[in-house]
Amino acid sequence: MVEAHNEQDPQVSPTHYVIKWNPRREPAEKWLAIAEEHGTWSEPRPGKRVALFDWYETRTDNGYTYSLRRVMRVIERTIDQHGQQLLVPEVTIEGWWTSLTFDEATIIALYADPDAPPRHRAKRRRIRTVMQELMDLAARLIHTGRRLKLAFGSGCRVVPIFRRLYEQLAWT
Repeated sequence: MVEAHNEQDPQVSPTHYVIKWNPRREPAEKWLAIAEEHGTWSEPRPGKRVALFDWYETRTDNGYTYSLRRVMRVIERTIDQHGQQLLVPEVTIEGWWTSLTFDEATIIALYADPDAPPRHRAKRRRIRTVMQELMDLAARLIHTGRRLKLAFGSGCRVVPIFRRLYEQLAWT
């Protein structure tokens, strides 16, 4: 799934990332125009159009030039979720910086997949919050038979996630 790092090739990133882009003061209309030209549009319901596309940028830092990929999602609504017609279309922009080469929908799905059980409904889960919740788990460290075991409470909802992460990261 993730390509290996090649020590001889400085262009290959040693780690891969998917980071949410903060649009700050970026005009949504500019990205709507770019989406009209470069995006792949879909209409999940009447009055809502969604465009997905890539945007590549080249930056220079300390004499080193590198290329960045941003996966963009532009949503244009002319009818709200309750069926009310809008006088002016509502445009929402979202973006993710990434080094992965998957298609746009897969990148967005990967970012939206911190599978920790939420304490409350939220639009997004920050990776720092997910890590903090895993570190703050109540557990007992049991020494038995020359082994160390970690025992969680019987009603702990995070155990399957912790077990999956441990199996991915543990030495075999």
